[in-house]
Amino acid sequence: MQESVNFLFLDQNGIKQITEDVFRSIINLKKTDFIFFISSSFIKRFGDSHSFQKYLKITRQDLKGKSNYHIHRIVFEYYKSLVPASVNYYLAPFTIKKPAGIYGLIFGTNHIYGLEKFLTVCWRHDKLTGEANFDIDNEKIDVKKPSLFEQYNIPKKIQLFELNLRVGIMKGDLASNLDVYTWSLEEGFLPNHANRVLAAMKEDRSINFDFKLISGKVHKITSPSLITRK
Repeated sequence: MQESVNFLFLDQNGIKQITEDVFRSIINLKKTDFIFFISSSFIKRFGDSHSFQKYLKITRQDLKGKSNYHIHRIVFEYYKSLVPASVNYYLAPFTIKKPAGIYGLIFGTNHIYGLEKFLTVCWRHDKLTGEANFDIDNEKIDVKKPSLFEQYNIPKKIQLFELNLRVGIMKGDLASNLDVYTWSLEEGFLPNHANRVLAAMKEDRSINFDFKLISGKVHKITSPSLITRK
């Protein structure tokens, strides 16, 4: 597997198959994508038990005050924390609600285009957050019957993303088009979401740039173009 191109589909019977050691072995393989399912709601019920702690080091404190709907976000962040800063490996989650409980999947890839393609499918299924097959934040936004007040039609997740993107650009942490698009994908958003912020900031003269806004294939940016702050 070290020398081949791999796609791993991992359907766990519980949570014990994808241990930290197994996970690290997978992300260190060359040209390897994976997708695995996990019974996220079981973690809140049994997370403090010794049998769970052997495989997932998620504590009761980590889960305190969190909705059952958000358990998979915590699981995802746990696995994301296992990716060393020196390893270029990208992860993205999707939460699935079924009558029996909350389940989730985690997608992993060592190529930014793989991440973009997965997120494109997620946003096709969930136009509000790109993250679940239900209203994960219980915001009750109805795109067919929008509120008279625009702020109530924009999910808080998108509002926070746009705020953090603006801050990152103005601080100089996101200094080019490649920085912006890559960061956006790692945050679970598509280039079109970043484009709205870039266009608005250019219009209000907070920044200036001369590159063309793109809607996909971020990996084809071979010569990043700088963003000038005013």
